[in-house]
Amino acid sequence: MFLNKDEQELTEEYLEQGYVIRPVTDLVALNWIKDKFINLSKKEFGAVDETDGNKWLNQIHESVPVEELNDFRMKMIMGINAESDSAICFHPFR
Repeated sequence: MFLNKDEQELTEEYLEQGYVIRPVTDLVALNWIKDKFINLSKKEFGAVDETDGNKWLNQIHESVPVEELNDFRMKMIMGINAESDSAICFHPFR
């Protein structure tokens, strides 16, 4: 394999649990992504009653039907990538 020991452990944890939680190393970047995602997703749905961004993120699954989930995900990725100040580029792997 091409993974180092840490990457292999991370992979194994993901495969066992289905998710991985780690401390954030760049809180500014995380907040930038979170804010962009909140704004883009609210534009996608039009008028959204929820004003608390964190609450919106925790409830958004109630607004996206499963059959539209991939299209929604792609719109969010493309929207973030289209930002002129984006130092981050997401690659939509399938």
